[in-house]
Amino acid sequence: SSSAKPGEPLYSFKRDHETFTLAFARSDISRGQLHLQFARTRLNEAEGITDPTQLDSTLDDADGDTRSAMRDLGDAALSRNSTSPLDPIDQFVVNQRKDLQGWMDKLSINKRTRAAESLAVLDQVQQRSTALRTALSCNNGPVSTNGSDDLGLIPGNCLAARAVEHGTSTKHDAPSAAPAGHSTATSSTTSNAPSASQNA
Repeated sequence: SSSAKPGEPLYSFKRDHETFTLAFARSDISRGQLHLQFARTRLNEAEGITDPTQLDSTLDDADGDTRSAMRDLGDAALSRNSTSPLDPIDQFVVNQRKDLQGWMDKLSINKRTRAAESLAVLDQVQQRSTALRTALSCNNGPVSTNGSDDLGLIPGNCLAARAVEHGTSTKHDAPSAAPAGHSTATSSTTSNAPSASQNA
């Protein structure tokens, strides 16, 4: 049933086997890589489909697996504080985009519009992977997250970047210099206070 196509009698067994395999994945990385594999399979299946409704459904499934892979591998990258789990997703995007763009040239306008939506999903995944890599490279250690969406956890800014946004400093070994044109409260008090000889 591994070669069954959408609409064929054995196709449901093929999809059931995929679901079973996912259920027994040993880690989020393994599960994410399986989703990438299934997304590639869905695209290969879509290239032989002529029925528009079936095509939409198959590409929907491919996009769903792509998003699920980003969730699993992105969360794995953050939890492990490592960019390694993102490597498979980046390579997948390159290959999936290449095949999708090559196939789109052969499609009618209506089908091409639907395929373009899958390209947009790949763009979103690539942007999220890039954002995660940036966050994981922060000098001040792992960043916090800003909630989540259908692509998984949303990385926050580096600590230094957040400090600049809020007008604070992450350095504690020395006070920051006073802004130009303004003296500090300490220097102002010192300069205005009379000396001991003047009070004598």
